[in-house]
Amino acid sequence: RSISAVPSAATYSRSATSTGILSAVGRLYPPPTAAGNDVAGNYAGHMTIPIYVVASDADGNPTTTNCSHLSTIADVTPSSTRGCEDCLAEGSRWVHLRECLQCGKVACCDDSPRKHATAHFHASSHPIVRSIEPHEEWAWCYPDSLFLLPA
Repeated sequence: RSISAVPSAATYSRSATSTGILSAVGRLYPPPTAAGNDVAGNYAGHMTIPIYVVASDADGNPTTTNCSHLSTIADVTPSSTRGCEDCLAEGSRWVHLRECLQCGKVACCDDSPRKHATAHFHASSHPIVRSIEPHEEWAWCYPDSLFLLPA
């Protein structure tokens, strides 16, 4: 199951010119030219990493399954504040952005043509990504196929 199919994952369609980004603690970073973003409209940098718990399985059903990868979550800084770093390098476009919670790589979702977040998981085995889209606080564990929310 793709991470873009997780409940509420496709709520917003934003690119690097987003008007703000919601942090994991529920604060909306201001739009471009305000504190937290630069004049080019780049996303805010480091955001607090919450403690995540399992919310549902890949189909959105409640589950008692434990995520065996929660201990791999690190306090990361996004690798890019402008968007999907691979799309930017290739000159391609993205739909939604994800951040690897082990290394901070910012990559595009499975609704994007190049699916760089999933490619990063396959190349690195880093198991958990979170959405860095406005108003989205969820995370996804690839190996366990579990939808995670802040505790």
